[in-house]
Amino acid sequence: MRIKTEVAVEVAAPKEVVFEYATNPKNFPKFFKGAGPIPAVTKIENTNGEETRAGTIRKVTSSDGAVMMEEMIEFDPPEHQRYILKSGIKAPLSFLVKSGGGEWDFLKTKRGTMVIWRFHFELSSPVVYPIGALLVKVFFKTAMMRCLKGMREGVHHSSLKYLTAAGEIEVAAKNAEERARRVNT
Repeated sequence: MRIKTEVAVEVAAPKEVVFEYATNPKNFPKFFKGAGPIPAVTKIENTNGEETRAGTIRKVTSSDGAVMMEEMIEFDPPEHQRYILKSGIKAPLSFLVKSGGGEWDFLKTKRGTMVIWRFHFELSSPVVYPIGALLVKVFFKTAMMRCLKGMREGVHHSSLKYLTAAGEIEVAAKNAEERARRVNT
């Protein structure tokens, strides 16, 4: 039996910037802090040591000590990513769910980018549906929404740092040009 959930958030930045930031394995643990019995993600590593692409296996470590293996099924910058959890869900969650998977879509809007994150869990048995539904529809969905809101803030701060650095470089270049003009006159 499958249980699904979905969250979305709009980010005031181009989808290329949002996609790159959101799919960077170093950034995700900064924002997925868990909720209730859902553990935080503490680290993500691409096992191939390369950039993420379709077929990449990622090692996802969580705050409860679980080390899950996740396979990237589709990776189409800056539009879409889809992945499945292949193994590693730790007890007690493993008593309720046997697998899961997610997908993210990045859609251009007038104000930037709409990020839509869908996730599903395959329950270990229909008997666990009431607890599984609570786990997914309340706790996991809360963790997903917190994550997207944190990611939105991260993109915003990252963009400000870039713009600030670019502005400082531009000012420094103009000052250097002015000094060179004064020296040459």
